[in-house]
Amino acid sequence: GGAADKPQSKAKSSSSSGQSSLLSRPPKPGNVKYRADVSGGVVISAFDRNGWMTTDSDDWNVGWFNVNNIRAMFHPDSGVRLGDYQMVNHFPNHWELTRKDTMVKNIKRYMRETGKDADSHPID
Repeated sequence: GGAADKPQSKAKSSSSSGQSSLLSRPPKPGNVKYRADVSGGVVISAFDRNGWMTTDSDDWNVGWFNVNNIRAMFHPDSGVRLGDYQMVNHFPNHWELTRKDTMVKNIKRYMRETGKDADSHPID
């Protein structure tokens, strides 16, 4: 199971005093904590089968949230930032890279601003 309620801004604020020790180091196998705004489903089942623990606290390693909650959670005005060992299934403005039209727009802008060809940074 997972927490089905709408998540609050559970990642650490950039202005908060110090990071939790859980979030400042990689989790040990079998000690992964997740927070989700959905219950059930294949992803949550996979988390549970692998021994990951659900939590409602601020100390989570994996956040599985819908796009709107991610957008609200990490709005620039919120001051919320992920800890070193926190991951989420979406990232703010993800459509800037995942939609073809906006990806092309961003590549063209990069090329215009840097004066570089797209081939100047080959993928290794």
